[in-house]
Amino acid sequence: MDTIEDGDDFFDDWIIKSMKSYRHLHMFDLPQPTCVIEWSENDGIFVAGCSSDSRNEILEMSIPAKLRWESSSKGAGLTRDRDFKMLRGGFSEKAIHCLTYLVGTRPRLIVTGSHASSHLDVWQLDTETSDVIKKLHTVPGQGTEGGGIRSVAQRPGHRGQVAFGAMMSNLQVADVETKEVIATDFGKVEGGLEMQFLNNNELVTCSTQNGLVNIHDLRTTSSQSVLTDQSMKLSSAESKHCSLDEGTTQTYNKTISQSGSGLDVAVDESTNQNISKKGKASWTFDLSCSPVPHLDPAGGEIACKRPKLDVSMAMVVSLCSSGELVIRDLRNLEMPLQHVQLGDEKRQPREMETLTVRWCPTEKNLLSVSGLNGCVDIYDISTWQQSSTSPPNVQPIFSHEGHMTGESANQGGGILCHAWHPRHPCVVMSSGSNGSLHAWDWSAVL
Repeated sequence: MDTIEDGDDFFDDWIIKSMKSYRHLHMFDLPQPTCVIEWSENDGIFVAGCSSDSRNEILEMSIPAKLRWESSSKGAGLTRDRDFKMLRGGFSEKAIHCLTYLVGTRPRLIVTGSHASSHLDVWQLDTETSDVIKKLHTVPGQGTEGGGIRSVAQRPGHRGQVAFGAMMSNLQVADVETKEVIATDFGKVEGGLEMQFLNNNELVTCSTQNGLVNIHDLRTTSSQSVLTDQSMKLSSAESKHCSLDEGTTQTYNKTISQSGSGLDVAVDESTNQNISKKGKASWTFDLSCSPVPHLDPAGGEIACKRPKLDVSMAMVVSLCSSGELVIRDLRNLEMPLQHVQLGDEKRQPREMETLTVRWCPTEKNLLSVSGLNGCVDIYDISTWQQSSTSPPNVQPIFSHEGHMTGESANQGGGILCHAWHPRHPCVVMSSGSNGSLHAWDWSAVL
């Protein structure tokens, strides 16, 4: 068993190694662990506590100025417990598990959700005379057994509209300013879900239970409008075997839902051979996106945090807690572009980790993963080669091990979330279950 001294030795070694591995590294201790890192305009971030037994702070902070330097700037530094500046804050009586900054709202608004409640809280960020984040009202959710809110997504082109929920049965789209419900009937798929908007009218959901990906068109109740000519030929219950690689076969269920969803594609759970025996597998996902625009000089805000995706280029990445990762083209969900096994299969996830996968918003071949081994691992998908027998094991090009150092190395702590900077491709923020918040630039290894 590791001792405190072992953890201290690892931390000392990591500090020395980090001087060569990072261009900049900033480490900060939050009052409470945060499950959310959300970007605002002007390089600010939002974090919020997720403790179930206490009041939880919501903070807007500016990131260290060094992380905003241009690539031509000289100098590097390792700093701790400084350079983050709190801009404003407030308190929530609920644990906060998801937070979304509503781009384009005036006054500026954020919404927060909790696993403990199906209702969405709406907050006003600031006024001219106050730096307090003030709760405005609550948008009622659809209260169901096992409900709550797992995911929130702002609808592009509709600044006050968001989708929120924890499963298909309580998923809804509503206007947070008027509390008007826009859409509710999304089907009867069991288990939890995550969601992101593909564009103004299409919502993509992923089942956390089996990785099922759905595309829902909010403009119509007919699923036929979002199907390709090939998929329209299928019956509503047809199953088909799709070969990922020559000699390797996976089972995919392709269905046409009558509830407004489009093409549903899922990897059969029985084919996941690397699932830990300690519990069932879980899934998460992310959509690739176009580069994020620069700040609007007139308004001082990001015009669209998640721009409208070019469907001809959009890809979805799905990650299983077993380490299995699948990348698909949204135009043909049945045939994966990549199917790999991440990292060292012998490395076990820590007790308090949240499975996360994120595309880099500025570099199409980079993606990041956390929740598997206590690290944030960065992968370059352009280097992956497919195998004819089984998903190949791929290694990261960079691993951030900072949350495994010091006392947290002996407490079984892990990573709760991480997020790429929207414009700087090598800047990442990450948070640990011990309350640590790290901002790091890994461009020194490139």
